[in-house]
Amino acid sequence: MSKRNLLVLIGLLCCAACLAQEINIKNDTLIWEVVEVKDKAFSERISTPSEVIVYPGGEIVWTQPQVERVYKFLVEDVSGSWSHVGEDGFVEYRVKINESQGLIIFKRENGMLSIDFNMKRGEKTTFPFTLFVGSIQPK
Repeated sequence: MSKRNLLVLIGLLCCAACLAQEINIKNDTLIWEVVEVKDKAFSERISTPSEVIVYPGGEIVWTQPQVERVYKFLVEDVSGSWSHVGEDGFVEYRVKINESQGLIIFKRENGMLSIDFNMKRGEKTTFPFTLFVGSIQPK
């Protein structure tokens, strides 16, 4: 094996090791790249790129650049034990925003990533959305 091929192989192995690094949803600031939104009220799926950033300090921010909309949710509690987002699992955030409160559930099920909103203002459902995620990146 030539010296050049050996260097390329070592570089690829280092990259693979970096990519295999565990990303922990409870400890790392993560950007969830949303590719599609399901409006549960109308059973309608919409291709709307957006991103959800989870800050371990207690905030979740959903940004929709096409419509210049930003939602900031205050995290009150976290439950679940999903330690590696590369594997199936979930974590629930009890959140509030303005007068709405409820759960935002981040999960990987059968390899599919999604974010499910279960929010209410009194008896009225707010944020009737499931977001389908293409990728997760550390910030």
